[in-house]
Amino acid sequence: MDDNIKVIKSKELSGQFNPRFIVVNTETGEILDDANGYGYKTVQKAYAGYGYKSRSRQQVADIKRKEAAIFKWLSEHKDMDKELEASAFYGLKDGVQMTAKDVAALMDDHGYTDLPFTAAELLRCWNRGKPQYGKKKH
Repeated sequence: MDDNIKVIKSKELSGQFNPRFIVVNTETGEILDDANGYGYKTVQKAYAGYGYKSRSRQQVADIKRKEAAIFKWLSEHKDMDKELEASAFYGLKDGVQMTAKDVAALMDDHGYTDLPFTAAELLRCWNRGKPQYGKKKH
């Protein structure tokens, strides 16, 4: 993100106990993002929202290409898919959510160390929902 981007509290959009934040250009004072006139509830959400909205087409295409590669890898490595499923299930039973560190340990246990994606990226795609691995939905 640019150095001249800053999130500030909006006096117009904020209530007494309900602060709202907007993204502005520090050089020009121009409002870059105000969440469709509602403002963001937190500074972090403002930065995240603006970052998401300001991605280039190339960045979006790169993300989609990487996700497709991850899903293809999962379809070719059903053992890892089943391990992720089992780990998530047992973690939920214990009230613990699976983390990228857990996925990295599973990948190491199975010998998957030199992959073009990280454990965090694998977990993010796996959590998002697995496509039907080439099968058409009816």
